[in-house]
Amino acid sequence: MNPKLAVTFAMLNVLMDIEVVQKIPDLFVKTRTVRDVSVESAPQELQERKNQILERWKGKSESDLDSIHEIIVYRDLQEKLGSDPKQTLPAVEGMLVRGLLKGRFPTVNSVVDAANITSFR
Repeated sequence: MNPKLAVTFAMLNVLMDIEVVQKIPDLFVKTRTVRDVSVESAPQELQERKNQILERWKGKSESDLDSIHEIIVYRDLQEKLGSDPKQTLPAVEGMLVRGLLKGRFPTVNSVVDAANITSFR
């Protein structure tokens, strides 16, 4: 069993594997607790936000991702954790490559869609 490092954030315990802490000592975790969430029909506002995001990425290509700071940081983090970001894309980059750069914003349900929108803010 790997040792864990317990970190408390505003009454929320987050366990990080000690190996992760050793590889990336300056890593921090930011979290939010959301209550009373329910899956329902997607409101029009959700689709409008998706359309805004699609418009922002319109005309961009995979090569444009190489100069985006956040993508570079995600790739670096993945490498430090022992994974090849060229073989397994970081989640946000994967959504860009498989969806947004092709003019599609995936629809799952109202909760997942809202989380995906938040990822691109």
